[in-house]
Amino acid sequence: MHAYKPTGKCTEQIACLKGSLPPEGSERHWKSQWPSNREVSFMSSAKENMMGYTPRQLEDAKAARKLYLAIGSPSLENMKMILKQNLIEDCTVTTKDVETAERVFGPDVGTLKGKTVRKESPFVKNDLIEMPLEILERCQVLVLEIDLMFINGMPMLTSIDTTIKFRSLVPLKDQTAEELYKALDVVLRKHNKNKFKLNKINCHQQFITRCPTRPCLRQCCGIWQ
Repeated sequence: MHAYKPTGKCTEQIACLKGSLPPEGSERHWKSQWPSNREVSFMSSAKENMMGYTPRQLEDAKAARKLYLAIGSPSLENMKMILKQNLIEDCTVTTKDVETAERVFGPDVGTLKGKTVRKESPFVKNDLIEMPLEILERCQVLVLEIDLMFINGMPMLTSIDTTIKFRSLVPLKDQTAEELYKALDVVLRKHNKNKFKLNKINCHQQFITRCPTRPCLRQCCGIWQ
């Protein structure tokens, strides 16, 4: 048993006799130490489920579970129907043994993994908002800021304009001038498609040094440290 402080921190482990708890009112009492924001789930083991059954009933339940796996793990209703119709010759397993096996051992784990399907995901609606006319009229010319970022070592070109705050992220194969120019071209075309013009690009000195053969890029780029 674990003892918890009101803050939720585990302080110590308490060894108790089976079925006993620390005295009421003591600091170790689980009601005063267990955090209120925790959820409790009670589990029952197969050993506990076997209590109340005779050894003969347990042996019959094991035989029923073995037969259940041998015939391909059908559903519980189909398993009972097979036994009721006597489709298996010289079978000593009864429907009562099947029910006992289900109560003692629970559902078969392999069957649950093989037959359980993923729940249907909720439908995602495309809730796009059309660009307001006021923004299109007043923010035709934008200033773009670009930089490099890395996710798990993978370079990416990130950009954001200083007016609308539209952010873009383009993955790069490497940090060569050709890849940078292609990624920047994707961003510029996205803005031009929506009738925005960029008259200035703020970037780090590394973009100027990496693209010496692109005079058009050097002319429109401002430098910030």
